[in-house]
Amino acid sequence: MLEANGIAFSSESQEVLSVHERDLLSNEVLIEDSHRRCHRLGVDPEQPRLEDRLPIDELRRTMQAHAGLSSYAQILFSDLHQNILTPNTLFVLTSLSGHVVSLYSSAQMRERASRHCGLEPGVSLAEESCGTTALSISLQQRGPAALRADQHYCSLFHQCYSVAALVDGRDGVSSAGVALFSHVEGRLGEKIALVRCIARELSRFCQDSFAGAGAGWGVPTVPTRVPLSESVKLTNRQKRVLSLFAEGRSYKQIARELGVASVKTVEEHLDAVRNKLSVSTRRQCIHRAAELGLLGACQFTDQV
Repeated sequence: MLEANGIAFSSESQEVLSVHERDLLSNEVLIEDSHRRCHRLGVDPEQPRLEDRLPIDELRRTMQAHAGLSSYAQILFSDLHQNILTPNTLFVLTSLSGHVVSLYSSAQMRERASRHCGLEPGVSLAEESCGTTALSISLQQRGPAALRADQHYCSLFHQCYSVAALVDGRDGVSSAGVALFSHVEGRLGEKIALVRCIARELSRFCQDSFAGAGAGWGVPTVPTRVPLSESVKLTNRQKRVLSLFAEGRSYKQIARELGVASVKTVEEHLDAVRNKLSVSTRRQCIHRAAELGLLGACQFTDQV
């Protein structure tokens, strides 16, 4: 049994995982249809159009609409990356249009993805931009998908698996996409099970946000924010610590970012935030701050 951020990933049997793989990989017709569309759209297999990105105003709206979900996804991605997966795995959260909202991997992998592939918030991972991937199939079919390295349309992805699933928001309506790109190491079935668990957890977050705040953080429209209570007043330093923590930074990384000598100072700031938000754990600060509309402002400033 693997566990990260309190989420248990059951050690499903080899037979069950193999069934998952067959179910998701057997439909070659879908892949062939996607390849033909990519060809008609003029996608270059050697140079995908990852420079296609949202205009700044639309990016701003998309980031705001997904702020809470993105914050929670970063926590999940960070924990899973540190505890389960190899450093060459990239997690991506997208809007339903296929535009990147946030991504997470090792610092080296993120730099490579940004510098050499142009992968960053606002970039489109839809079929017309980067060809056939599990994410493009998932968005097209509105369901989970997984591709072997050789099934991708563009050479950019020929060295990795891709697995994707949709995040459900209010009334079970899809609200975002989550994908994993990983070099072909280990069993694909484990990656499929992992992505399905991530999607379920993010779906629960969206549904809890709808139930608790009357607005969903996963829907691709600007939500109606719950006004921040007059009694919840965070200092600028506390806001900064909370924002960095929501991005998945470790206490040591936050301490370096703030220029403080001890992680104890970081812990004290987070405990102060926890007390002001009336939650019992530091992790719960993320969920509560998202409901109050606090993280959206902090993170948007940092990311855009």
